[in-house]
Amino acid sequence: SVRLGAQDADFYNDPTSDTDITPYGDLSLNYIYRAASSLRVGITHQRSHTDVVDINQGSTVNALTSDQEVTVIYGHLNHALTPRLTGNLGGSWQNSSFNGGSFDSDTEQFFTVSTGLSYRFSRHFTGDVGYAYTTLSSDIAGRDYDRNYVYLGVSVLY
Repeated sequence: SVRLGAQDADFYNDPTSDTDITPYGDLSLNYIYRAASSLRVGITHQRSHTDVVDINQGSTVNALTSDQEVTVIYGHLNHALTPRLTGNLGGSWQNSSFNGGSFDSDTEQFFTVSTGLSYRFSRHFTGDVGYAYTTLSSDIAGRDYDRNYVYLGVSVLY
């Protein structure tokens, strides 16, 4: 799958911001190697929102941290172990570069890896268990973190 285009970033409430057109792309490959088993890998590039808010008081141009430019490389494997039990393994690496403010051009790298099992009890009920690890490495002080989490859940489809 290939999706290419452009994004128009217009921060109309920021009088110091200019409209900016940037490229957008999503390239992925999905390989179904047997019933209920597949491998998906890809790369995306786009402008995205951010939770980083900063005002550069000494500047009249690009005074606010407005958004970020993001590139993500990802992969996900689903494998049917039995007709009712499916295993999955996934991971992604994201590189982000901030636009505007005093953090202009600063970067962050976000990495995640996860694994899990799904068991289909019936057509309408599925149980899930899994583990995920995430880490963030940032040029901005105080934002770095590592996180481990385990999940257990039941899905009901009707």
